[in-house]
Amino acid sequence: MTTAPSPAEIERALAENCRAPSGPARNARAEELAAAAERSGDRALLRRALGDLVEAYAWSSESSRSTVPFARLLQEYDRDPSAFQPWEVHTLFWSFKWVTGAIIDTPEIPLSTVERWLDDMERRYRVAGYTERAVRQQEFHLALTSGDDARADRAFAAWRAAERDVMTNCHACELGDQGLHWARRGDDERALETWRPVLDGMRCKEEPHRVLGHSLLSLVRLGRTADARAHHLRGYRLARGNDNLLRQIGEHLEFCALTGNEARGLEILAEHADRLGPLVDVDDQLAFTGGVLVLLRRLRELGHGDRPAVPYAGDLRTVDELSARLHAEAAGITARYDARNGSTVVSERFAERTGREPLLDALPLGLRSTPLVSAGTVPGAGTQDPGVAGRAGGSGQAGAAAVGPATPGPGRREAGADQDGPAGGAAEGGAVQGAAGGTGRVGAAGPVGAEQTAGSPPGPRESPAALARRARERYAEGCTEEAERAARAALEQAAAVTDPEQQADVRMSLAGILLHDGGAAEEAAGLALEAAHWFDEAGRASDGGARARMLLARAYAADDRHAEAAEILQSALPDLLEQGPERAVQARELLGGLLRRLYDPRAAAEQFLQAAETARQGGDPRAEARQAHAAGEALTGAGLRIEAKAAYERALELWRRAGDVVLQVRAMRALAWLERGAAGDEDGPQSARALMDRAAALLGDAEDPALRYELGQTWSQTAELLTAFLQDHDDHDEDDAYGEDDDDEDADGAAGSDPATGNAGESPAALRERAVREETVRLWDRAAEAFRPLGEDALGDRGRCLLRAAWTERALGRAAAAETRMTALRDELTAAEETPGAVRLLQRVRAFLSHPD
Repeated sequence: MTTAPSPAEIERALAENCRAPSGPARNARAEELAAAAERSGDRALLRRALGDLVEAYAWSSESSRSTVPFARLLQEYDRDPSAFQPWEVHTLFWSFKWVTGAIIDTPEIPLSTVERWLDDMERRYRVAGYTERAVRQQEFHLALTSGDDARADRAFAAWRAAERDVMTNCHACELGDQGLHWARRGDDERALETWRPVLDGMRCKEEPHRVLGHSLLSLVRLGRTADARAHHLRGYRLARGNDNLLRQIGEHLEFCALTGNEARGLEILAEHADRLGPLVDVDDQLAFTGGVLVLLRRLRELGHGDRPAVPYAGDLRTVDELSARLHAEAAGITARYDARNGSTVVSERFAERTGREPLLDALPLGLRSTPLVSAGTVPGAGTQDPGVAGRAGGSGQAGAAAVGPATPGPGRREAGADQDGPAGGAAEGGAVQGAAGGTGRVGAAGPVGAEQTAGSPPGPRESPAALARRARERYAEGCTEEAERAARAALEQAAAVTDPEQQADVRMSLAGILLHDGGAAEEAAGLALEAAHWFDEAGRASDGGARARMLLARAYAADDRHAEAAEILQSALPDLLEQGPERAVQARELLGGLLRRLYDPRAAAEQFLQAAETARQGGDPRAEARQAHAAGEALTGAGLRIEAKAAYERALELWRRAGDVVLQVRAMRALAWLERGAAGDEDGPQSARALMDRAAALLGDAEDPALRYELGQTWSQTAELLTAFLQDHDDHDEDDAYGEDDDDEDADGAAGSDPATGNAGESPAALRERAVREETVRLWDRAAEAFRPLGEDALGDRGRCLLRAAWTERALGRAAAAETRMTALRDELTAAEETPGAVRLLQRVRAFLSHPD
């Protein structure tokens, strides 16, 4: 017989479940824990469990189930409000909004019951002292759902006019819903203006995820296709697999269907096939199914009705079969809403959505998609993306922008075309520098004529392929400007060429040159996007197209568009892995770096480790070491200390074999910092110090500037690490005890102050602490001396060390010594030339001297 869990065990389980991903599994566990809490007889624990159950439902596609546990919570509150802690009261009233929304979205609940619930919410909020803003937002939602446009307008105005308070939804969420109101009214400009703060950086748990999906069709209708592409790539990455964002998945499906990206839509549908069919929240089901049906209709119109779509109810269905099944289910749901509302507004809206015509014949996304076999011209095709050259016949991707007066089509490959382009050489590999963001359109500076090409003017019969070849040769020779002129001339000449491989080749050449010259990531991205299309047209999606997409990902990364870059690269990764170990390592390294920037260190580490293994099999120890080191950093970020240690040790051994002193030292320092994370390891400080001493000994009395800099870093980080161990054992918080900004620190913060001013009467622990602090002063002095010969290049590092030494001396009660140290540094900086680094450092020194206590 199983023993019932204790209240403490239930508490721990509740905390663990709150960290679990939203969805049916979390909901089921929350139900079990609520039942266990009720059996325990602990009323406070029951309230906690019921609140967690309401929240679990609210963040899933089962929000309508939240009404029962919330009603029980409300009864508990009405029975004895004094039993609720202040945070419990706040949570109860905050959840009122979620539950009200769920009631509105449940067609089985009569409108009269919904109205009474809304009235009760308004009364309770008024008595509790809250404004009517949250109530009016729910009234707007009710009016919209029931089709009462006049009431919706009144409630919308009252919602926006009411004062914000602690019960108001976060600003980002409010703007998302308000912008959607304008989009529904056909005012796309006003919708996008309302959404601007969210799109510019305002964040919450659900934003910008929702707004990126909402904005797709508005952007397309306004001709802002580059923004629409970017919002799809970013937005779908955020929404993918999120049980609470099925509406947004439907929006992305609809976007793909209406912009000539049916193949992409089919891939998205396959990823979410398990969410097809009946859901607890029928409003989510209807929103998701609507997007699916738009896609299925387009596939049928393209002649793909008899092709397999995705599994449903255990069987693989054709497009026609799935469409019929989902239409029947949707009709049942809309009929239930219409019966409740006494109108046909819901069914009419659904029919309007699923019958929408394409907005564009083709919008290039840059992704590698499984081809759809073309079934001929689509009747009633919509407006084409400006500058787009037709549908990508066999690629499943939209066409790319045509450059020049003529639109080339598929044709014979011109003799002499070099198909490798810059992707085969320096123009594709290596790091890139970022540039200002933009639309990704081509030809910002305009193509130049052949007469402007470096060297002798090209003859009248010189082909674009020859010009592209010349551009690559000049680039390899370091003549960047001449290379760019030749590449632009090739692009202009290509306007009259019908061969898709040449179209791809000239664009790859110019894109590679622009990207690696720095500062032109936007234009390079546009060219790489087009190159990918033309390689697809030529039937070379798996080789040239994959290289073009890797270049496109680099361009997006250089433009700080990391989510878009990751989506593009992941779509091409299977092809890139087939192009040899060097290309595979490059692709995984780039993807790992992107995933780290997207705060997914576990996935990043996986890419780095796989890249390391590929490099090992390919016999490239330096590449293996580099990837292992990167994996160690990512694993550290993921909190996987043991795995990170193994990765760093692997890198250290490889760097040792390669004889790279600098990278050995950096691996040792990383391993030393990992010792701080060894829970319960009393030998951690000694092990960490031993690693740091080994690193310093390896550098010796280095005169080489690079080695000397690493020596200074080693002594500095040793002091920081000793201080960090000291802080770990302190009973009080010493954050910011040094009075410094942490913006430019290399590792964790510095030591805090200690009121002790002498040794007399100090405990053994206090004496040990004093000894550690005195050691850190010596270490920072050694680091500062290592940095001194490096001059201005290491002035900030040196000054930071001296400042930390001074703060520590003051904490040790040696105020006079600290002041002497800082006075000397102040005089040195005052006499030196006023560089920005010296000026900033001087300000910090003066601040230290002006606050002697």
